[in-house]
Amino acid sequence: MPKPPPDLAAHSRRLLRRWSKRWGLSGLESAVTITLSARLHRSLGRCRPAQGLITLRPDLASSFDAVLCHEAAHVAAFVLHGRTVRPHGAEWASLVAAVGFDPVVRTRVAGTRPRPPRPLGYRFEHRCPVCQSVRLARRRMTTWRCAECVDAGLDGVMDIRPHPSDRVTR
Repeated sequence: MPKPPPDLAAHSRRLLRRWSKRWGLSGLESAVTITLSARLHRSLGRCRPAQGLITLRPDLASSFDAVLCHEAAHVAAFVLHGRTVRPHGAEWASLVAAVGFDPVVRTRVAGTRPRPPRPLGYRFEHRCPVCQSVRLARRRMTTWRCAECVDAGLDGVMDIRPHPSDRVTR
């Protein structure tokens, strides 16, 4: 992955240093690696908080600071609150707001089409052949067993069939 140009890298370090002081995290700027990737098409940035890796689109112009803050707040939230912190939870939002940005989760990327509709509903029906109890899922769950039948000493294996709501979309 290409590294940001030196002036952009220096600008990023200055921002990270300022934000880390506000967030109470000294040295965040040296713990974070920022790269640019032209492979990001639908998102402006990506973050791996545990590794301190931030990847940004190279064509960010006026929104660079906001996107960097968004991703850096992921790293800061991870450092401050651990693995259990939610990606766009209250902790993350308070970090972004503390340095003067709106905690925006989704931004429309110019020049991209919206994602096609995802299937809504369940694709498979898991039915117990003994007691006729039903469980629905979006994928085949071959390990599921009927709890009542297993408690009664039976194997509890369920029949799996396509569910009629498979064709519903948003």
